[in-house]
Amino acid sequence: MEVAGDWLDPARLPDTSAVENQSTGGGVQALEFDAKELGRSDSALMVRVLAMHDLCTKAKVEFRAQTLPEGLTKLIVLSQAVPVRCHAA
Repeated sequence: MEVAGDWLDPARLPDTSAVENQSTGGGVQALEFDAKELGRSDSALMVRVLAMHDLCTKAKVEFRAQTLPEGLTKLIVLSQAVPVRCHAA
């Protein structure tokens, strides 16, 4: 998947439906990113990438974050390192 341009305005970011359709349709074994043309980004990019990660996990598709910028890859690893805890009321 190509990740290009600036990722700063959440209202203009692409949705994850294409990834969802391809991953649940079968035949897709891995999702890898081409981020050579990535411009400026903020947390909106991280939100989209994590949504794609979740889709891949559900569909049992390998998620390859190694080709994303190093800082983003580290944040993804960190976000997956600690399980979410639910507190009972």
